[in-house]
Amino acid sequence: MNVTMIVPYFKPEITAIVRLMDDLARDLAAYGATVTVVTGFPARGIGIELQRQFAHKDREQLASNLMILRTGSKKAEGNGFIHRGARYLLKTAAFYQKAKKTNADVYYIYSTPPFMGLIGTLLHRKTPTLYCLQDIFPDNLVLQGKLRKTSITYGFLSRMESFMYQNNTRIVTLSSDMKDHLLGKNIDPEKISIVGNWVDTDEIRYIPRSENPLFDRLGLNKNQFYVTYSGNLGYAQDIHSILEAAGIIQKEVPEIQFLIIGSGVLEEKFKSQALFKNLQNLKFFPLQSDADSALVYSMGDIGLVTLKKDMDGKAMPSKLWAMMAASQPLICTTSEGTELSAVIRDSGCGLPIPPEDSAELARQIKVLYHRPDIRHDYGKLGREYAVRYCSRSAATKKYYDLMAEMAKGRG
Repeated sequence: MNVTMIVPYFKPEITAIVRLMDDLARDLAAYGATVTVVTGFPARGIGIELQRQFAHKDREQLASNLMILRTGSKKAEGNGFIHRGARYLLKTAAFYQKAKKTNADVYYIYSTPPFMGLIGTLLHRKTPTLYCLQDIFPDNLVLQGKLRKTSITYGFLSRMESFMYQNNTRIVTLSSDMKDHLLGKNIDPEKISIVGNWVDTDEIRYIPRSENPLFDRLGLNKNQFYVTYSGNLGYAQDIHSILEAAGIIQKEVPEIQFLIIGSGVLEEKFKSQALFKNLQNLKFFPLQSDADSALVYSMGDIGLVTLKKDMDGKAMPSKLWAMMAASQPLICTTSEGTELSAVIRDSGCGLPIPPEDSAELARQIKVLYHRPDIRHDYGKLGREYAVRYCSRSAATKKYYDLMAEMAKGRG
């Protein structure tokens, strides 16, 4: 079986999806597929020197049956809404031109940037396409304040979204909440599968502070109590509540320190807010390399997953599994009744609290600060859940079996 994966980012870039895409590509190859990855030239999360090293690597053979093809612009995407949108369109067009020339029995298409699904609408007539839906578009633009639901643009993009869903052969999404969104678009339930993201529990596990070099690298006291957030600093993430909670706690329990490790379009805004609030108990650090994931998720005595209220049912953060695998006790902002809330409660890995409630966030942090026994239990139960239900091999094998079925149907 020949599989062409069309993905926006790949190693050596540093983004939330890179590890997942690398795992999937390598595992599909290990199961016997011949895999071609169509992606862009590296730019995200890496320095100029590394960008230059890969600027002329438009083809890279990682194994006898695993090849990387890079195409499109070699420049960064930029931060402006219109500028990024134009870059996304150009990237999507470049990916299509490259992918259609590959020998594929099935195409795997990652759903971001938001126009990626259009590739499948063009390719599916001759070759089956598997569209992996990770974000709900264009609702995320409404959340960002870029669109209003009453606007003509929103209506157009919503129709485009439905068109992409209807005209890809199959769709994989992350949760039953997201499947419900698809069903609300009148998508045939038979073409929808749920495959959650995963974590390599052999690689991601708790690293004791005495063995964790990140503390020294970042100049941090290993004896301090840390509350950590690691990931994207964008519109969907409720970083504002973290800053507000840090302000409350700074006055009451100054021993509690906050670490925000990440990057994103609102990074500078959040840094400015922290400076304005004079938060002496909070530090920002850049997103760390994929190889340091276990070190990052082992740093916090408490880990935070903070989503805005409007994201309820529209996201299942893949970092959740890594945090659980690293035995990190969690506080997650999500409304009752969501699948995310159910996972937190069923696993016993931490506390779900209402989104955008900084006072409650501060209160629960203080409670856990004084209860190391509860933190220990949350961490232990989270690790057990990740090992049992979120393994890399189980998830990637589901993808392989689904693609094999689609390829066989083609014949």
